[in-house]
Amino acid sequence: MHKDSKMEDTATDVYYKTECKIPDSKVAIPTEDAVIEAKEWVDDENRK
Repeated sequence: MHKDSKMEDTATDVYYKTECKIPDSKVAIPTEDAVIEAKEWVDDENRK
């Protein structure tokens, strides 16, 4: 299965900004900033 690349950066997509990919599995590792931004977005949405 082939997935198209992302067209835009979204606050909910922690895997948009990746630090690297694990070579054997091609699992994307998000940047620390991306994880923090995603957590802040989730926390804000949960307060609503």
